[in-house]
Amino acid sequence: MMSPQLALEVKPLTIEHVPEILALQDLIIETLSDKKSYYREENDYFFKALQGGDYSLGLFDRGNLVGYNIVSLPDDIQNLGYEVGLYESALSKVAHWGPAAIHPSLQGNGLLKKILVKQLKELKVSGYEHIFLTIAPCNYSSLAAVLQQGFLIKRIKLKFGNLLRYILHLDMSRTLKKPICQVRVTGEDLESQKLLLTFGFYGYSVESEKSGTTTLLFGHDGLEETL
Repeated sequence: MMSPQLALEVKPLTIEHVPEILALQDLIIETLSDKKSYYREENDYFFKALQGGDYSLGLFDRGNLVGYNIVSLPDDIQNLGYEVGLYESALSKVAHWGPAAIHPSLQGNGLLKKILVKQLKELKVSGYEHIFLTIAPCNYSSLAAVLQQGFLIKRIKLKFGNLLRYILHLDMSRTLKKPICQVRVTGEDLESQKLLLTFGFYGYSVESEKSGTTTLLFGHDGLEETL
């Protein structure tokens, strides 16, 4: 439960915030049991991202950074739109989300959602239509948060050198509807998930079972276009 004395404010990040971002990033990593679930970015990445636009937002408590989500505008080579076969004409309308972080003492309170909702509105107004991000398969809490915003799991690939990641895509011009086909797969069964993605399925929901097992729901829209 959050302290009632917190005074939280969401506002744009600048390069002046990089030292605080790096410090919070390291704090997050220190608390993780699986260090590979969070890729540590270096100074250069944050400087480049924060010089590329005003979409990266931080969550502040009385001027102290307690959360953030970085938005970067990719060049042609790094554009995750290529990973899902996005049309060439749409690549200029792509933005990347992440990394994101919330101070360990404030996690579990839905604070990241406050940042994400504001960013979605600003990006849509600016003409961006496709948002991509990557998440470690074991990071179910973050996965659930972005799936609730309409993101879909489109690929499972090695990224950041040799780290397995979901690639998630949000098409802001597309209205989500109930899939024609639905398949339930345990979160640990990545091979079955990869096979489903190969056949045009997409991951759209996370459910926690009473047994402690986490289940992912995959859907398919039949013969309709999925991108």
